[in-house]
Amino acid sequence: FMGACIDKFWDNKEGGFFDTEEDVIGTRLKEAVDTPQPSANSVAIMNLVRLSCLSGVKGYEDYAEKALKCFSTIAGHMGIHGGYYYCAMDAFFRKSKRGIH
Repeated sequence: FMGACIDKFWDNKEGGFFDTEEDVIGTRLKEAVDTPQPSANSVAIMNLVRLSCLSGVKGYEDYAEKALKCFSTIAGHMGIHGGYYYCAMDAFFRKSKRGIH
């Protein structure tokens, strides 16, 4: 399923995942803010981290890192609305520190 998610929603130009497969009214949104449920990007990043650990597929870790970087400039301004993004970031770095791949 993650392969289909990457194929349909991944932003090849800037990284991260779009919220829709196609343009809606001429645009495709891409958010990391939890309003009120976790954002699609935060969930995707967490899933990529988990899949990387479980499968050993380095590509999943690479996508997770690119998605985290995509939102890194706004992460400090999300406050409590970025809770799941911060959890995904924590999982990514804790995995790296523990040597889990």
